[in-house]
Amino acid sequence: MHTKLHKILNEGLVPLSIILFLIGILIISPQHASAQSSDKQARAFYFVAEDAYENKRYDEAYRALKRAEALRGKTDGRFLGLEIKILYAQKKDQQAQRLIERFYDYEAPQDILRDVAKIQLEIEERIEKKKKAEARRIAAKRRADEERRQREAERKRREDERKQKEAERKRKQQEELKRQHEAALKRLQEADMAEATAVRRSGNNPIGVILSDADGKIKVLHAFNGDAANKSGMKSRDHILEVNGQKISSIEDFWAQLRKKDKARIKVRRLNSKRNGYKTKTIRINIKKAQKKIAAEKARLGVKFYTVRGYRVIINYVNPNSIASAAGIQPGDYIDTIDGTPISSNAQLLSLIRAVPSGGTSIYSIDRFGEKIDISVTF
Repeated sequence: MHTKLHKILNEGLVPLSIILFLIGILIISPQHASAQSSDKQARAFYFVAEDAYENKRYDEAYRALKRAEALRGKTDGRFLGLEIKILYAQKKDQQAQRLIERFYDYEAPQDILRDVAKIQLEIEERIEKKKKAEARRIAAKRRADEERRQREAERKRREDERKQKEAERKRKQQEELKRQHEAALKRLQEADMAEATAVRRSGNNPIGVILSDADGKIKVLHAFNGDAANKSGMKSRDHILEVNGQKISSIEDFWAQLRKKDKARIKVRRLNSKRNGYKTKTIRINIKKAQKKIAAEKARLGVKFYTVRGYRVIINYVNPNSIASAAGIQPGDYIDTIDGTPISSNAQLLSLIRAVPSGGTSIYSIDRFGEKIDISVTF
């Protein structure tokens, strides 16, 4: 064809205007044919999209519609209307709403206009419902948060209240323990004082007894093993009734009667465990003999002592011519420490007394009726 065209041009057989027209046809015809083919394909894919939409295959419908738009190289009201319906069916309301704003810029058939308008109303209603649902969700969340905050505040309040009650309980418990401790300490101090008073009132007696009148009766508090009263049969808790036929009304009266004669008949009342009652017994003590015996004893310190409640040592006799008497130790004194060493038993006291060499000096810490005294004792 091109060869023939060259021949015509060379020979000048056809006017130039006709030649130009023919050239235009040759150039435009392939492009026109290609455009017609693309348009046909676009319509085909549009129909596929419509069919897929009707059958609720929305993803397939969307792909086919986009393929049709790409083939056409543009969109229009029909295409936008179908895309809006597809997006609405997929519940992509925001994308559909944006397309609706563009849709009204194009011409579209009445049925599509009606469908889009209906969809627009339903989308707006659905969006409004979503907004209301979101508002309800937010309100519910706020209520839940507030309820949770209130529960947490209540839990914290109860926890604080529990801690306060626990702290108060512990405080009261500590106060009660302190009170009990102070009461126990006071009872111990009173007991120590009563013991020391009983020893002091019994004086440097030669028969080895400590008397008490705490309950209004004259009773034997201690009758020490090896001493005259104990050897004669006197026991702790014996109730003193008479001395040499004279009724006894006080501890001082007992010692006054005892000093009147060299020998004493002491009438006591004692619990009879076999008969669940009391019996009386007369105890005979040679006072002069007891005095000679105790005067002859050569104890290094010159004292007699015993342990009270298992941990305090109290002096109950001081020989008038002894080291202890010269140092100022008295009956009723508690020996708390010797040279800083706490004293809690008779054996410990004896051991420390024996450990001091002749001429040596020890410092005795004395509790004398609650007064703390340090006494220097030289052996």
